[in-house]
Amino acid sequence: MNSAKKLLLLGGSIFDGILLDIDCGPDCEDTAAIGLLNIFANLGETNHLADVVCITNQYSPGCVDAINTYYGNGSIPIGNNKGAEFLPGPGDYAQYISENFSNDVSAASAEDSTAMYRRILKMAKPKGIKIVLIGPCTTLARFMAETDATSLITAKVSEIIIMGGVFPTGTEWNFQQDPASAEYVAVNSPVPVVYCGFEVGELVVALNTITELASVSNPISKAYELDLGLLTGRSAWDQLTVLYAVRGLVYAGTTYYTKVRGIITINSSTGENTWEDDASGNHYYLVKAQTNAWYVSLLYNLIIVSQMKLNSIVSDTFTGDGSLDVHVPDLSASGGWTENVGDWSISGNKLTVAASETGKNFATIDAAHADVTVLADITMPASTKNIGLVANYTDINNCWLLNIWGTAISLYEVVAGTETSRKVLTKTFTVGQTYQIALKTSGDAIYFWVDDGLVQAYSVADRSGKTETLHGIRIYKIAPGDEGTDTGSTVDNFSIVPG
Repeated sequence: MNSAKKLLLLGGSIFDGILLDIDCGPDCEDTAAIGLLNIFANLGETNHLADVVCITNQYSPGCVDAINTYYGNGSIPIGNNKGAEFLPGPGDYAQYISENFSNDVSAASAEDSTAMYRRILKMAKPKGIKIVLIGPCTTLARFMAETDATSLITAKVSEIIIMGGVFPTGTEWNFQQDPASAEYVAVNSPVPVVYCGFEVGELVVALNTITELASVSNPISKAYELDLGLLTGRSAWDQLTVLYAVRGLVYAGTTYYTKVRGIITINSSTGENTWEDDASGNHYYLVKAQTNAWYVSLLYNLIIVSQMKLNSIVSDTFTGDGSLDVHVPDLSASGGWTENVGDWSISGNKLTVAASETGKNFATIDAAHADVTVLADITMPASTKNIGLVANYTDINNCWLLNIWGTAISLYEVVAGTETSRKVLTKTFTVGQTYQIALKTSGDAIYFWVDDGLVQAYSVADRSGKTETLHGIRIYKIAPGDEGTDTGSTVDNFSIVPG
């Protein structure tokens, strides 16, 4: 079914949501932004109405459709730039994704981008549309120049959101590619324009672990691998633009951004922009309200963890109170938990061991798979922490252990009771803060990471325990008052994903 036919599925319905204008091809981060919008739509936070490709790369429409299809949204209509050649590509990933992932849209079958703008806006609720640009302003400027476009935008669009510019002044890639169009949109928009500048996303280097999704054939994972290589993140310019478009300045009581009001001036030859604060201006630029690490963690959980957990074979949110050995996990491949050592209990929807316990306390569950990714949220106690994930467990003397203690998270190989450190990552863990840690086993290799931090890897021929299917948690309470004793770390949102 081509894009024009897909659009008919919308019928004459009156709707609201987001129209995404994208240059999918020059940079793999575009694919993550498309994926994020799909995730938000699937969560019911917005309607993903249509995608418009602003470049003339013949593989881009198919690439966009492949990503939408992966998320179960293959009916989203896709428009294409049918004008003069502009950034034709093919790019490092667009051709591969369009040719190797399921999709049914081509540059030829996709509807003209300008026609799509008009059709979507005509069917929209009054002020129901947000136009989100994460590429050059080429196709929007072309549409805005048409007869009656201004009145349509005025009636149907609440705001235009653009990833572009540097604030308060500077030069950025999207504006440089088509500076005349960027200037035209800024000058002629009849509705507010919100800019998410280069500086917003530059230091939010996200999705370092996106290639861990390769086992579930994720096109975003493949795009990052082709464009950047394995285990490498990318500045989240476009993702943070989509994040604002959906969740705004404040979401669920948390401030995501603030914004500055004024007037942008864009050089129509170079794309350089300047800014003037003005309380009555029609333009705004975003300022982050959280740390870079906060956004990295949010995107990691939305884009990576949510997709990994769709394939979980074990999942437990530790709901309720009581002993772990009678607790029923939310999802389990082969039964419940075993309290191998220690008295484990659930309280306040968190798992821990009794304060009176001493020694190395283990709890495991059978995943029926040896090669897995084990994930859990660990909340740091008021004092000493000594807690970790366990994989390929035979008994307390033979397993792999990923342990947090002091200012490090360390990978240990445990054989015949001897713990040998194989990899150490120095990290400061803050009291009361929750961290997601992950331990992945894959044949002779083993990997770990914290939140969306850089992946640490260790590999050795004929790795010990690699056929064992028990995985779980260890909390070490050496002795009451001992400086190495865990003083109350808790576990939540435990998952095991195969492969």
